[in-house]
Amino acid sequence: MVSGTSELSELGSALTRARMTKPESNRTIHDERMSLKRMQFSEAQQLQKRCISCAEEETRCRVKLLRAQARKEEVLAKKRKRNSRSSSR
Repeated sequence: MVSGTSELSELGSALTRARMTKPESNRTIHDERMSLKRMQFSEAQQLQKRCISCAEEETRCRVKLLRAQARKEEVLAKKRKRNSRSSSR
């Protein structure tokens, strides 16, 4: 009888531990998922910042190119104007 009681006691203890372990396990899984989501969100934010930075840099480069093209057109127009004056003389 004594061994039966101790087995029941051990089973009761194991059941109690299992009941306590399951919520703790669920909490651990939840925490890990949340940590992963935070990391993914952080990486997505960093990617978005890089994307914005690249778009801004591309815009700056296009503006520089347009300005250079405008200056080139001005220079060519002045040369044509000078050439037309000198050839008409």
